[in-house]
Amino acid sequence: MRGIKTFPLRMERHCANAARVAAMARSHPKIERVFYPADPKHPDAATIARLFPAGLYGGMVSFELRGAGREEVFASWTR
Repeated sequence: MRGIKTFPLRMERHCANAARVAAMARSHPKIERVFYPADPKHPDAATIARLFPAGLYGGMVSFELRGAGREEVFASWTR
């Protein structure tokens, strides 16, 4: 029950940190594209804005590396 008391604060921080990571990734020269629900360019932006409370878009962020294919991305894993 202790964790329930702080859950709203932890979730707000979780979402805020994801938004910061997404913003930093968007400006990184080696990142081609960022996938994050709060991005106004997201194909489902209108639906996301309707369904999610402002600022609480979750913590999932993904991205594509500029000029890197599958082989380059996973090269360090196969060594």
